[in-house]
Amino acid sequence: MTRLTHIKEESSSAILHSEAVDASSAAGQILHLKRLLVTLKQQYEKGLQALRDQLVAEQAQKQTIQQELDRATRYIQELQQDHNEELSALREQQITLRNLVQQTQEELKLQGDQPINSDIGADRQRVEQLERVIPYLRERTEEANLETEQLREELERSRQKVKDTEDSALRDKQEAHKEIEQLKQMISQQELAEHQTELIASNTSSYQLRQELEEIKRTLIQDNQETKALEARYIEILNEKVNLEYQFKQLHIQSEHQAFNLAAYQEQIHELERLKKEIEAALQVKDNQLIESEKHYGDLKERALYLEEAYQEKQQIQDSYEQLKEEWCRLTENLDEAIDIRIQAEQQVIQLDGIIKEQDQQMAEKGDQCLILMQEKAVAEAHIQELRGLLDESESRLKVAQQHLAKKVKEAAILTEKVESQQAGLDDALQSSEALKSQINQLQANMDIYQKQEKRLQDQLHEALKGTESQVTKWEEKYFRMYDKWQESENRIRELKKFEEKHHQMQSLLANLGSFMGTSSSAQNGLFQSMQELVDKSTVNRSPVFEAAENVPLGESKTLDEKCDLFGMKLEKFKPNLFS
Repeated sequence: MTRLTHIKEESSSAILHSEAVDASSAAGQILHLKRLLVTLKQQYEKGLQALRDQLVAEQAQKQTIQQELDRATRYIQELQQDHNEELSALREQQITLRNLVQQTQEELKLQGDQPINSDIGADRQRVEQLERVIPYLRERTEEANLETEQLREELERSRQKVKDTEDSALRDKQEAHKEIEQLKQMISQQELAEHQTELIASNTSSYQLRQELEEIKRTLIQDNQETKALEARYIEILNEKVNLEYQFKQLHIQSEHQAFNLAAYQEQIHELERLKKEIEAALQVKDNQLIESEKHYGDLKERALYLEEAYQEKQQIQDSYEQLKEEWCRLTENLDEAIDIRIQAEQQVIQLDGIIKEQDQQMAEKGDQCLILMQEKAVAEAHIQELRGLLDESESRLKVAQQHLAKKVKEAAILTEKVESQQAGLDDALQSSEALKSQINQLQANMDIYQKQEKRLQDQLHEALKGTESQVTKWEEKYFRMYDKWQESENRIRELKKFEEKHHQMQSLLANLGSFMGTSSSAQNGLFQSMQELVDKSTVNRSPVFEAAENVPLGESKTLDEKCDLFGMKLEKFKPNLFS
């Protein structure tokens, strides 16, 4: 009996030790798997968030590019309309010029030889008079430009001086305020000291303190006077600034009057044939530019089509991303369910361990017949360990395992009751162990199926991630190509702006031409006569437009009277005109 009891104790201790080791290893594996699941989930969520941010940025970029394309198309349409209008206007003006030339040729044919010669002589005299007037006008414009530049420089210098004086005045004022505050603090401190010293010291010390207070008050009065002087100086500087600005405005008005008169003279000097050649050249340039703009418009259309294709591809990528997101949500839900089932299974395993320990204690008290039950129990425990390994590997079929484990717990309780009641319960225990074996085999088959499904899902996830990565790389390449094309379109827009400036210049030239062509030959003769009379009168009287120069101070009037022409303006260096 002692030997049997010793064997029983050794077998029970070995079983308990193996159970403890298996339980610790199973718990460690479960914790490791949980940590792996959490880390994988966090990494996948980070990847999804990065993809979402990238998609949002690409959508915003797409919207901006689409807006720029719309603006470019509108701008091109407006330019095309303007070009068409300008071409029609230029063609009409060309037709009018040709008609005028034909009319002048017919009038010359109808007229006789003598009046033609007399008209030619008069025209030559007028041309000579205008050639004499042109250098005066050019010199006057140069003088006006130089005077305006000098006045602008003087105004800038005066403004800088005013700013410097304002800054210095503000600094002085701030320093004075600081000194006043310091003196006030000193006065308050000295008053406190005086109050204390009056209680302690004699009348001599109080007298000295009063003298010091009087001196401090004097310094405060002087500082106030200095601040008032600085404020007066600041007001004087502001007045000087206002006067300088008023003088600059007057000079600017005078220069504008001079420029207006000069422009009028220059418009009257141009010749018809030269303007005709310029207009024909401008028409040729316009036609070339229109062809280039049409080519650019075609390029922009192609680019718009390319952007539409890219947008469709992006929509497809976004749809695939949504599908992957839904799959990921389903997988996370399955993982959460598997984790819950795993926790429940662990709790049930712990309960089973407690029940098995109780059974071991009861079986140790029995005899040799209990050894058979212990062996069967060892087999059941081995099956339970296999179940634990399978539970560690599975995540979705744990509900079925939970039901089977609950049945097993009930059967183990029945076995314990039968062992306590009678020895015949061993047959039932054997039957229950066989049932457990069959259930374990079923569970193992189910776990294999689940592992295959899990591997398939992981492969699908890897393939989807690879597909998204390849699509992202393709989209990045498309984005860089779109960015390069956008830079090219920006350069083209700059060129179109330059072309628009040239177009405005041509419009001004055409307006001048229209005003010049609107006058008839008789009006031109009257204009030349009025010009001659104006030149003759300018030697006696000055033009009323430039009488504002008399209001300039004496120093400036002397400089103006040093070199003057027939119109009362200075003569300085010659500067070539735009129309010469």
